[in-house]
Amino acid sequence: MLIYNVDIRSIDFPSLKIIWGDDLLDETSALTLSSNLELKELRMPKLRAIHKGNVRIENSTFLCYLQSKVNWNELLEDDAENRLITSDSAFRQCNPKLLKCTECDHCWSGKAKYCQEEYRSVCGDRCSSRQCFLPANSSEYECCHEACTGGCTGRGAHQCVACRELSLDGACVHQCPPMMVHDPKKGMLIPNPKGRYVYDRYCVEECPKELLVERDACVRHCSEGSHHDMTKDSRRCEPCKGPCPKGNLTLFV
Repeated sequence: MLIYNVDIRSIDFPSLKIIWGDDLLDETSALTLSSNLELKELRMPKLRAIHKGNVRIENSTFLCYLQSKVNWNELLEDDAENRLITSDSAFRQCNPKLLKCTECDHCWSGKAKYCQEEYRSVCGDRCSSRQCFLPANSSEYECCHEACTGGCTGRGAHQCVACRELSLDGACVHQCPPMMVHDPKKGMLIPNPKGRYVYDRYCVEECPKELLVERDACVRHCSEGSHHDMTKDSRRCEPCKGPCPKGNLTLFV
């Protein structure tokens, strides 16, 4: 996400929960704020995690809440020291003593509706996932499942805010069930009736029609050494016999 040279006073992303960082600016930054001389508030009250990449803030002198009232360790998985990068020109017009949060310790702006949602710092050291939630009618935090990212709303891998790796029928998993499994009786691989393809961050029964199929994944392009034979009624990538034909990376439509 790049916010550059805007001339408005505030920007709101009221529903944004996760910045995945799949497409990093300069291969490093998931969120870059640069040369925003009029911008005073960037409000993202639902943001829970910046999954990959750094945050870079430069020449944005009035984004004062980001300097002292946002808990970046919550968003950067307790690694703000290395993943939050600010230039000398950032925050130079800020006075932290003038900033206040309403009904919370950390916030994106002064009103209560802009309080930052915190689920890591409140856990202490008792959760291996370093994420926790507060059950209804309870004063004791409980741990989130390790497959979660961004925290959770309850116990188990099916109540994560988002999945660290993949989602299978609403539950977070580390990998999808393979399309082929070993049958020890037959001594060979056989189709897995519960197998799923990897599509984006999901385990799916079928790949979308606009995509190709390579092994256990839905892909836009065949990998090096494979091609899609458009003369066949198939979307599968096949190993090339000899040099791959030109255009082997063509997206199937």
